[in-house]
Amino acid sequence: MAELVALTAAEADERVRESALNACADAATAYMLPLALFRPLTPLLPNLSAELTGYVLLILGLTHDPAARPIITPYLNHPEASVRLEASDALTELAGQGPKIV
Repeated sequence: MAELVALTAAEADERVRESALNACADAATAYMLPLALFRPLTPLLPNLSAELTGYVLLILGLTHDPAARPIITPYLNHPEASVRLEASDALTELAGQGPKIV
């Protein structure tokens, strides 16, 4: 998983980033993965497309780590409605504890 995160951080091609983030989101849905694993994605957030920003917010929410809240919260005021919705959903997920495999 760390390799996918590193690929996403280093890759400029949005299609490659989208594929890597999709895989990360799938893994974060199935397994309890730590926020630290995904921290390298947070500096990318201001420059990502709305779609990719949504993926990163989802992944951060799926960590269920309260330390992700200050990263996600500013996106509640994003100009794109889809990003605001993803931020809201991520905060809802962050507060919950879905079934996870450790």
